[in-house]
Amino acid sequence: MKNLLLVISITLSVQLRAQTVGWFYNYDGSEPGYVLFAPGPSDSTYLIDKCGKRIHTWNSDYHPGLAVYLLDDGTLLRCGSTGNNSFQGGGAGGIVEKFDWNSNLLWSYEISDNTQCQHHDAIQLPNGNVLAIAWETRTKTEAANEGRNTSGMGNNMWTDKLVEIQPDGQSGGTIVWEWHAWDHLVQDYDSTKENWGVVKDHPELIDINLGSINSQNKDWLHLNGLDYDADQDQILVSCHNLNEVWIIDHSTTMAEAATHSGGLAGKGGDLLYRWGNPKNYDRGNSDDQKLYQQHNATWIRAGLPGAGSIMVFNNGVNRPGGNYSTVDVFTPPTVVDHNYPIVDNEPYEPASQDWVYQANPANSFFTQTMGGAQRLPGGNTIICEANSGVFFEVDSEGNDLWKYVSPIGQNGIATQGTNPFFNTAFRCVWLPFDYPGLAGQDLTPGEPIEIEPLTYSCENYPLAVADLFSTQKLAAYPNPFHDAFVLYASSELRNGTIRIFDGMGRLLNEETNVSIAAGGSHELSGIRQSGLLLISISDASGKPAWQQMLVSQ
Repeated sequence: MKNLLLVISITLSVQLRAQTVGWFYNYDGSEPGYVLFAPGPSDSTYLIDKCGKRIHTWNSDYHPGLAVYLLDDGTLLRCGSTGNNSFQGGGAGGIVEKFDWNSNLLWSYEISDNTQCQHHDAIQLPNGNVLAIAWETRTKTEAANEGRNTSGMGNNMWTDKLVEIQPDGQSGGTIVWEWHAWDHLVQDYDSTKENWGVVKDHPELIDINLGSINSQNKDWLHLNGLDYDADQDQILVSCHNLNEVWIIDHSTTMAEAATHSGGLAGKGGDLLYRWGNPKNYDRGNSDDQKLYQQHNATWIRAGLPGAGSIMVFNNGVNRPGGNYSTVDVFTPPTVVDHNYPIVDNEPYEPASQDWVYQANPANSFFTQTMGGAQRLPGGNTIICEANSGVFFEVDSEGNDLWKYVSPIGQNGIATQGTNPFFNTAFRCVWLPFDYPGLAGQDLTPGEPIEIEPLTYSCENYPLAVADLFSTQKLAAYPNPFHDAFVLYASSELRNGTIRIFDGMGRLLNEETNVSIAAGGSHELSGIRQSGLLLISISDASGKPAWQQMLVSQ
């Protein structure tokens, strides 16, 4: 027994060391392509394939601040953090940069001083301009003049604006459009102010007394994501601190954006639509809240399953059922003359989501900050569990198909088998093989990013099953696993018996009369015991045919 325990201990050490970072698995049904991400603690941006092999790297002088995109023309649009001491909130950036494929800086624009700072996101519009989120400061006196209850507030607060920049030269541009949340306020606290009103009657306006700010926390709204609909000329934003997503009319002039009229929808810069927390405009209560400090609200694009709906990474912070994250999809009401219908005294529809991805158990998937999700052409969804640097793909039923863990942490690139510290990533972006921005580039897969990577082969199929079959008749994957694993057979198993033992040799599970065709597979699920397990298979005569050590997490 001592020798058996020694073997188990050595095997456990090897297996755990082999599965800390990089590519974990790639099940049949995972959609092939590339994944782009900018690690939080790094100045570099990485493009990898679905096998975790490095395809390309771009370098900047800044840590991300925070979003990054590969554009159709092959340039990289990246937000950078300038370290603005006046704005030390989460997601602080300060500069937007464009790079060519060889990391040559093509353009940059800085929004970073003691009164304003770009943060979280910046996207390129179809006209070539760049739309960015930025904080701007408002004094305590300005807040009081707008009807804010300034008790405990401190000397100033941060609100948000959207700025559209027309690039000019290598480091400049002209602001051609902007929108300020401060121009679209309502309140029922101070009747002497011009924006006094019944909040319930004005869902198109933002109640300035929402949210908690003080001398330490000055960030009022905390917008953290942008998307754009060219057909309607509308902007979708995620408002983290109010647990809502908003839609704003971009067709207005700059002057109209500061008013309540003008633009295709006729409402100026007022909110055309909002969803996630109707108690913000007194048309609901806590039971009606759907979003909890969400990120990455995006429209699902035409041609994709669920097109026209909105997908949100719902972080789930302070969710009534406990802290756990989900990915939510909901469908706004049909647009009529560029407006979203709403019934008097009722909240904006819909009352519930169309689709929700939730892990099992729910609390096994939770990221307190950041995070993102993207619908793929075949109906799968790729998800970034940002705080732990985990990227994974699920199908429409929530089944896991692919997993990768970023090896880039606060202390640099991790060695395989070690756990990186603070390996965050704001989002990950999936790109197809035929993405226009990749045309003409050398996309030969290199080595994995991590130091001392494992030797493995990978296609759009589970681990190196073919390699394992070179020495044995069956292979179990993934390893480590959670709840379920799959047996793959290179030759036929007929009427066999599968037994699962724990590290002490105790029988946990037995399945008899199991047949697997040559080249086929058999799934075992519902395995709750954690730790090192021994999987043993006997043939129909009872003769041992195969065994393998697995780690259950």
